[in-house]
Amino acid sequence: MSYKFQFYHGIIIFVMLMSVFLLCGCTMQKKDIVRPANGKRISVTFIMGVDRNKGNDFYTQATKYFRSNPAGKTDFIIQDVATLSDVIDWLQKGTPHKQMYSDINIVSHGNPWQGMSVPVASGYYRCSYSTLQHAITNRKIKPLSSVFADSLTTIKIISCAVGRDKDFGKALSALFTGAYNPKNKPLISVPTSYLTFTEDNKMTEAAYYFITSKHRYDDNRVISARLMKKYGDLGFDWTKAYSTRRLSDKYPSRHSFRMAVVWQFVYDSESEIPVLKDEKSILGYLNKQQECISELKSMGLLPGEFQWFSFPLNQDQKGIKILGYCEVNGVLEPLCI
Repeated sequence: MSYKFQFYHGIIIFVMLMSVFLLCGCTMQKKDIVRPANGKRISVTFIMGVDRNKGNDFYTQATKYFRSNPAGKTDFIIQDVATLSDVIDWLQKGTPHKQMYSDINIVSHGNPWQGMSVPVASGYYRCSYSTLQHAITNRKIKPLSSVFADSLTTIKIISCAVGRDKDFGKALSALFTGAYNPKNKPLISVPTSYLTFTEDNKMTEAAYYFITSKHRYDDNRVISARLMKKYGDLGFDWTKAYSTRRLSDKYPSRHSFRMAVVWQFVYDSESEIPVLKDEKSILGYLNKQQECISELKSMGLLPGEFQWFSFPLNQDQKGIKILGYCEVNGVLEPLCI
């Protein structure tokens, strides 16, 4: 049987459900410009999304932090760019007075499995290692080469634990510093830990303890028991932590979301298209697709941890789309930074 495996922009879709912080979207709103305190160098923060659900105020708290926290306040807060390519374009042009950059912060939801939720460029869903490489290869995004950045510039990617994917971390570093002379290139940090903004206007790192399953559990005690079994006693009450909705810098809180994966398979003729009637037949089909299994293994996940569905492609294409959902439930524990 022959088929063509088709690259699908946004192959991994990340849908947050029940969290105070969608840890690290994307219609932007406005540009907030503050007069620079230092005329020689200025700092800028890109807020790459808006909060869409009550209680999920990650971007609101991040904006507050970079606007008013004495240690984190930046001269510019930019909220009207939609993609990573837009960020680079903005940095290339420079500020109105063409000052050198001191600090550049890029704030986006993210996770260690699927990268940043900000699109790489127009036409992409989110920024992962595969989509970034695809965009670079197809010249949809160009590396930063701004004359306003140098070895005294620090670039911080504020997107939870995306640096745990070492290939993605290296790709981001190359995107923002690879075009510079080694002696003059900016410094860049790509986080391997989770990052949150608390209600008391602080940015903190957090450890994330989680379990995955194909089913959603409404009883908090079931999740708490599984977390306790997996991680043991960590010095706090698992049931209390999983029932806590607001993260402070002193006590853990709940963080749960649904993760989805999508693949498209395109065939030359309709006779080659497999008939997948139920989850068992979909799993059997996927286990033969090395690309899919490798994708899941790279995220540390198993096919059995997902609910699977299949759909025919539109009339213009011969093939199938396979969609899988996995429930991720856990607890964030704030750490000192």
